[in-house]
This record gives sequence, structure tokens and C-alpha cells, in this order.
Amino acid sequence: MIGKKELLSKLFGVLLIVLAGVHFYFEDPPEPQKITIQTMPRATPTPTPPPTLDEQARLAFAMAQIMLEDHLKAPSTAEFPLYTPGQTKKLSDDDIWEIKSYVDAQNSFGAMLRTRFVMVIQDRGDVWHLLSLEIK
Repeated sequence: MIGKKELLSKLFGVLLIVLAGVHFYFEDPPEPQKITIQTMPRATPTPTPPPTLDEQARLAFAMAQIMLEDHLKAPSTAEFPLYTPGQTKKLSDDDIWEIKSYVDAQNSFGAMLRTRFVMVIQDRGDVWHLLSLEIK
């Protein structure tokens, strides 16, 4: 049997827990925090300067490499030289470029051959066009 003291002790503990629960249930909610958000003015985009002549020449050289790969037996084996300014020449204000270079690539028999080429291409804004290709 449970003694009187033990019973009162348990009742007091239960009563204390119930009162604490009632207190927290009816307690006023905390005040919401006020958050201030500062907006930054939008930065006006800086216009991109037009590419330099050297940048245009490098792009023409890269495009020539991509176009030439379509004419190779094993395009995945193509190895082009590094760009040097003497390999490209702007022929007109219409963005027509002449590229004189070479490519090392495998032929039909798997032998690596060096092939020299002269390519004339034109930048028409969003598309490059192959105007002529001379493979030597």
C-alpha cells in the first residue's frame, strides 16, 4: 500500500506539473520581432566593350579549328598548334578572316599526318560561315 506521505508527494508533483502546463498554455505569446529590410538600388549594367582585334582573331582561329574538324577522317585525333597572331588576318570590315595553319590528325590508316590549310570564314553575328577551304 501507498502511504499517506507518499500519496501526497505524488499528488503535489502532478499538481505542480498541471499548474506549470496551464501557465505556459495561457501565457501571452512573445511579441513578434520587427525586421527591417533595406533594399539596394539596382546597379545599372556596364555595357560590354566590343572585342579587341586580337580577341576577334583568336575567336576566328578557334572557329576555323571547329570547322576543319568536319573535314577530317578522325576529328577526335586532331591536334592544332597554339594561336599566334601571324595565323589570322582580317580581310575586310565585314568580319571576313583568313586563317593559315595546320592540323596533325590521323588519316584513314591511323597514321598521324600534318595537313596545312588556308580557310576563309565570316562572322555574321550569331553564325560563322565557311567561305573557302584550301587543304594542302
